[in-house]
Amino acid sequence: MWAVGTNSQTGRILVAIDGEPHTDAAVKWALDLARDRDLEAVAIHVKDPYLKQFSNEIYAQGREEYLDHVEACLDAKAKEAIDEFGKAADVAGIKWNARTVCGNPKKAIEKEVSLNDYRALVTGRRLRKGLAALRYPALPSLLLSASLELPILVVPSCGEKSRAIE
Repeated sequence: MWAVGTNSQTGRILVAIDGEPHTDAAVKWALDLARDRDLEAVAIHVKDPYLKQFSNEIYAQGREEYLDHVEACLDAKAKEAIDEFGKAADVAGIKWNARTVCGNPKKAIEKEVSLNDYRALVTGRRLRKGLAALRYPALPSLLLSASLELPILVVPSCGEKSRAIE
């Protein structure tokens, strides 16, 4: 059994959100933990610039318009994910906050944890298969290897069987 901390006045739980279905179970867990322990739930949405870097190399003609379109899409997805999180937290009666940052997801979450006092980190897990699993390591695996000094709860997506992350 792991402890999420005892100071309910300043305690916060960080949950990584991305607006994808596999994150829904993680949000539910984070909100349940926050409610049960009278903690604030803080959501972080990281806009990964990988797509923009890729488009810089491929699309020469109309590149600025395309990059503006990609940026607008990333902003809209972030806003939608935060709005959904906020609605769920409001329904549960939980104090919440959210932030959007841009950068490498692992580094952005590490920085957020180092700059703030969190009792736990909750993240969802999407099972990747085949080459995708080899090419792009899952964020939970990267975070577990980061030696963060707080408990990390990795929640599998609904319908996925639990298994240990190596």
